[in-house]
Amino acid sequence: MTMTSAIESSDLPPSHHVLPYFAARRLVVELLARGVRCELLASSRTCAWVAVWGGLTTTCNGNGFTWINGNRGSQPVYASVPADDPVTAATRIAARHDVLAAQHPTHRLAEAVYGAEAVKPQ
Repeated sequence: MTMTSAIESSDLPPSHHVLPYFAARRLVVELLARGVRCELLASSRTCAWVAVWGGLTTTCNGNGFTWINGNRGSQPVYASVPADDPVTAATRIAARHDVLAAQHPTHRLAEAVYGAEAVKPQ
């Protein structure tokens, strides 16, 4: 019996595992490139959080990015993308950001104060 045969596949990390901090930083770069304001809120060895819009926070545990992508009744509907694919995650999160921004009650106020170009989804 070889040493690797004693290790069960569930004990091995997924191939898309990356350190949460670095994955979150890559996500922030991708979101900023799409014109979405965001910030890396906090990170630990096991998790990182990126704030995108009030109520839209993305979590990264090193295996994937997860965020609430809507509701089904009173239950949140979660979306996720592997942590090694920040481009797809940023595209999907930016789309959710645009939906939330258009629905947000302060969107029209911000548009009146800052101008339509300043609040226009990119």
